[in-house]
Parts: sequence; structure tokens; C-alpha cells
Amino acid sequence: MASDTVSIPAAEYAELRKLLDRQQIEVCLARIARGTDRFDVELALSACHPGAQFSVGGEITTAEESLNGGRDMHAAVTHGTLHCLSTLNCDIQGDEAHVETYHLYCARSTDETCWAATGRYVDRFEKRGGKWGLTFRHIAVEWAGKLSPMDFDLLTPPGTPKVRLGASRDRDDVSYLRPLTA
Repeated sequence: MASDTVSIPAAEYAELRKLLDRQQIEVCLARIARGTDRFDVELALSACHPGAQFSVGGEITTAEESLNGGRDMHAAVTHGTLHCLSTLNCDIQGDEAHVETYHLYCARSTDETCWAATGRYVDRFEKRGGKWGLTFRHIAVEWAGKLSPMDFDLLTPPGTPKVRLGASRDRDDVSYLRPLTA
């Protein structure tokens, strides 16, 4: 009779546990970025533990206040935003992790200007009840500036209908459709 139990050496198990923890933290980071861009504050907050705080521009607020304020500000002045995450440094010590994630932020403003900023999210995550969640975020901006507009769209063939601006910044966005169909 075959056993469903596999014996893994302790050191190897510890490394596997860190990989699983890191993956769960990365999923949290992606939920915050997606929730921010889709104006889905509930999704972004699902990656935070109660009482989480954000430090933005020297001001510390609750995660909820920061995300709602960001949504309201972006709704008033942008057609769309995109937060791209890259280099991830993750120092996991038991049920606490200190995480630094590089990001690129792009926005198309309602006045048709385009903006970009790069920086780092310097975060503290905690594992509570077996679930990782953000507890503190410091946003460090490295640089920001206006981008030169392009006169043509390289990726849209002539005659392709344009996407209606602002139509996809909520749960009606195509990325929420299940199943996705043609």
C-alpha cells in the first residue's frame, strides 16, 4: 500500500516553506497593484491585514484611507494608470517579512499628458493565522516626470476600434470576466 506522506529533510522543507511564503507575498503585491489600477479598493485591501498603514509623501495613513484617496485623485485626473512591479527582495524571518519591490508607474492624464514614476515599495508583511498580509508600506519615489506623447499607436492596426477611455477601471473590466471568451 502506497503512502501519501513524503519525508523531506528539515533544511529542504525550510527552503520550500520560504518559497511558498514568498509566492504568497508576491500574490499580495499583485492584488494591491491590480486593485489600485482597477479602482478595486476591496481587492487591494484583501492583501492587507487590519490596521495596515501607508507612508506616502511623509504622511502616514491607514491603507484604506490611502487607497481610497488615491482612487479618488486618479479618478479626477487620469484616464488610466498602470503599476508594474519588478525586482523583489524578500527577507522572510518566521512570520515577518521585509520586502522591497521596484515599481514603474505610468498614467495618462485627462489633459492628455502622460506621466511616469519609478520607485520602491518598502513593505512589512506579517503572517497571521496562516495568511500573509501587508502591515506597513513606505513608498519611495526615485524619479517622476512627464513623458512625450506618441503620434501613433504602434500596437493598434488601422481601423481597430479604440477602447473607450475610463471604461475599464472597475469590476466591469475584461480582466474580471470568467470565463474569458472571444
